[in-house]
Amino acid sequence: MDHFKPHVGATFEGYFSKFTLATGGTIILILCTVPQAEQRRHMLSFTYHPSASSDASSIFQQEVWLDYLDLLPDFEEDVAFVIDCSHGYMKVFKDSRTEYKIKHQSFTFHTITDPKTQTPWTPSSSQPDAPEGLFVHLPFPMHWYVHSLSTKCNIIFTLDDPTYTNSHSIAQADLQPNLPATVHQEKNWATSFPSAHLWIQARNEKTQAGFCLAGGPILGTESYLLSFRSSDPGQKYSFALRPPLTTTLLPSILPASLNPSLLLSSRNISYQTRTATLSFLTSLVPPFRTITVSASADKDSFFSLSAPFADGHRHNFCGQTSRATVKVQVSEMDERLGLWMYVPFVGWKRFGFGTHWKIVHEEVFERGGLEFGAEWYDDRG
Repeated sequence: MDHFKPHVGATFEGYFSKFTLATGGTIILILCTVPQAEQRRHMLSFTYHPSASSDASSIFQQEVWLDYLDLLPDFEEDVAFVIDCSHGYMKVFKDSRTEYKIKHQSFTFHTITDPKTQTPWTPSSSQPDAPEGLFVHLPFPMHWYVHSLSTKCNIIFTLDDPTYTNSHSIAQADLQPNLPATVHQEKNWATSFPSAHLWIQARNEKTQAGFCLAGGPILGTESYLLSFRSSDPGQKYSFALRPPLTTTLLPSILPASLNPSLLLSSRNISYQTRTATLSFLTSLVPPFRTITVSASADKDSFFSLSAPFADGHRHNFCGQTSRATVKVQVSEMDERLGLWMYVPFVGWKRFGFGTHWKIVHEEVFERGGLEFGAEWYDDRG
């Protein structure tokens, strides 16, 4: 909770909430502020992708430049903080319950999350950990915190924009009162948005499996944060990775194949084809495992988002879709030939020849999130 609360002195702070409706629709709500900017200082972004469609032409989106947005820590005895703005508020209680209440002339939105259903980044920890671990305390250009991978809620929202409603077939099932949904909650804060970034998010509520990744160039290198929750009962293939193990050792301008990292073995990111594929080692000791995540989506499903910078929000700086197919494969090294050797402090180990990787677990997610940002988003500006 501490890192989900406002950070006094940050150049910008942005709160991102992705609601997946029981019908299959998606709502993305962003509250972001650049307190010292002279223009486009405070932003409320609301994006609704109907359940009945895949392409972005059916999306309803409003980016509202607010008269004010205040971050109010310890607002009440049981409230951790409140984001109060011209059109409503986001209130986070100390038990992680979150209330969103937004009223705009073209839409309204209200929900309260159920804290008992919150899925934190680190499920085995009594105190939820930040994806960055101890690095969250360092003065990096930007930080990323995931408050919940999934939390249940019931949504009430309305649309009252004749320009949109007269030209689009609204999925009435999405507008039913108290519509069941789940929400993915995260935030960014620091001094500047990265020069390029990739974001992938996917979840299967039936199996409780999920994947989340963010990363890209930072401080001249390239680094990633990721979490995978598998559907196997023993969570044998679940893990979380963070820097420095996922950080390249040389400048990020080099291709990943020529830029060594302890865990990142390959990556191919292409906005032109709307695809991203990354592979990581998940263990440096036997059993050796790799994880490969691939995400792709139709070009017509992407919509644009603004991003915060010191001089204010910049239009169309990120391209995102909520209709991505995300495939996660876990592989183990299969040694066909090998030699047993004794390793001090470890014991007898078999070193193989003619080895290959064998897929031992796979998850496929539909309607996932995929975002290309800045230099990895060719349509920016």
